[in-house]
Amino acid sequence: MHHTECGSGFFADEDLRHGFAAHGFDDAVLAGLAVLDPAVTVPADVEKIINARQVSSKIKVSGYAYDVKTGVVTAIGPARSRQG
Repeated sequence: MHHTECGSGFFADEDLRHGFAAHGFDDAVLAGLAVLDPAVTVPADVEKIINARQVSSKIKVSGYAYDVKTGVVTAIGPARSRQG
């Protein structure tokens, strides 16, 4: 589950990110952590979990987005597993 107004969205700011990079963090990795739109980032994380070897291919995975202003939780795609 990702949420709106996530603090990780600050990683989309190049100046802020470069400040972290100057202290040894990988700029590209930090840029990939930015959650600006949960409807876009949730499916990518669902894919990572589904394809992780540590997760049984039988386990169904689903993703959600939480809107912090309205309190509404929205399902992002149906639950699924590697088996289909």
